[in-house]
Amino acid sequence: VEAPRFRGSRQVHPFRTMKRKPRLDYAACVRYIFNNADFSGMGKRYQNPQDNWKRFDEILQHLGRPTAGLKVVHIAGTNGKGTTSALCEAMLRASGARVGLFTSPHLHSFRERIRVHGKLVSKVAVEDAMERVCAAVEAVGYASPFEKLSALALVCFQDAKLEWAVLETGLGGRWDTTNHCTPVVCGITRVGMDHMNVLGDTIGKIASEKAGIIKNGVPVFCVPQHNDAAAALRSEAADKHVELLECSRAEVDAALQLPFWLQPPHQTLNAALAITMIRSLTTRGLIRSEDSICNAAICSANWPARFEIVQPQRLNGARMLIDVAHNEPAVEALVETVAASFPSCSFVLVFGAGKDKDIPAMLNKIGTLSPRLRLCIAISSSHPKAANASEIAHAAQQCSSFSSSSSFSSSFASVHTLEKPDLLPDLGTSPAAASAAAAVVAPSAPRTLDAERLDTCWCTADSMLAALDSASGEVQLARNSEDVVVLCFGSVFVAAEMRAQLAALEPSLFSEIDWVFEATADPPLLM
Repeated sequence: VEAPRFRGSRQVHPFRTMKRKPRLDYAACVRYIFNNADFSGMGKRYQNPQDNWKRFDEILQHLGRPTAGLKVVHIAGTNGKGTTSALCEAMLRASGARVGLFTSPHLHSFRERIRVHGKLVSKVAVEDAMERVCAAVEAVGYASPFEKLSALALVCFQDAKLEWAVLETGLGGRWDTTNHCTPVVCGITRVGMDHMNVLGDTIGKIASEKAGIIKNGVPVFCVPQHNDAAAALRSEAADKHVELLECSRAEVDAALQLPFWLQPPHQTLNAALAITMIRSLTTRGLIRSEDSICNAAICSANWPARFEIVQPQRLNGARMLIDVAHNEPAVEALVETVAASFPSCSFVLVFGAGKDKDIPAMLNKIGTLSPRLRLCIAISSSHPKAANASEIAHAAQQCSSFSSSSSFSSSFASVHTLEKPDLLPDLGTSPAAASAAAAVVAPSAPRTLDAERLDTCWCTADSMLAALDSASGEVQLARNSEDVVVLCFGSVFVAAEMRAQLAALEPSLFSEIDWVFEATADPPLLM
């Protein structure tokens, strides 16, 4: 750390001597964060990671090392990082610690990414911290959106005089901005195939990058892993002279009634990992807590769009499950849980994905539900990296699990007859969708779906409202014969936009303090 300079008898830190830009308001701060976002997957953030590491270290130097004095809980992995981070934060806060939480991306409000002692960071705090961040970035010459965002979070935590911070890695681990810290405990969630263009094309290579958060002498825990991932994690742990401890669901008190969103097996493992990490802090005397306090914190924790169930009037009383599953391993875990959790139900699917994801692999996992799928609706979110809905639906035609209408119940055959295979319907332009837009809060009237469909019952919708209308019609058709659950997943942004649409139609579906109601005050976001 650069030694403080002295001006007379007054101590002056490096960041206090930098020229500051004019103060930005909150909206301008958010625009500044994302003004150089690159959605090609080939941006500077992904190139020359060692150079990026050095650049961010310079930024931290100009900021006066905001990580200094923070006790950090560090979490990496492919899926489940957000859940594990949120649970760790909730248990730390319940123990009496003042704690910050840094996660990404967000669902509705940019401020979700930075939380100060359980609350979204204030807009004023963002404006205050951004003065220093802008000056540091200008001094260095460049910073990627995630580098600016990470610096902002750390400065916000420093300004709030927090003692603890739970940091979720953005991408990988070894060269991640969050890895410029010495944590007191590390956790690694399930590692799977994602971001292969950056992290490597095998699960072992990806796990090796995630393992980069492991530090000498710092306890590290993980959930059960694929053999190749486990080998990579153990190798890194051995190099750092620490023992990698694997947790299991047995860490969760058998008497504890987990909230519904934590009951899926993969989510229970994430809870077990969080519990194990916090217990290690208690054992070492870093916090004072009890199992009963941690259990209460877990039961009251909320992490929207993770196995979330709502029951909108718009769907004629049918349940909708919303989840942020957005890659092959996450979709696989979700589909297995859905099949087991709703054994006697049929499904309507609303699915959208990022074009940088392995969409055929996700579709093949979804196809295991095909005997129970009444209708699949492809949707495209407004995010720049969203895959085109028509491309998703046509990709499904190439998947073996969606290759024949014979995989669907014969009771659906009359509804999903293919008359013109070269046409893909856009239900967003249907009369039903238009009437739905004109009467937003009224439930859809019973109707017969007359749109042409591909032989595997895939269609497209051009908006969340249109997707809801189509799903509602399908629920109506099945009302007297089947219990239908509508599934919405495939992308964080699809989940977010569906929640926003439902909140506009029926605000009472969500708590008054739900983040979905924060979105109206935020500028358009891209990341």
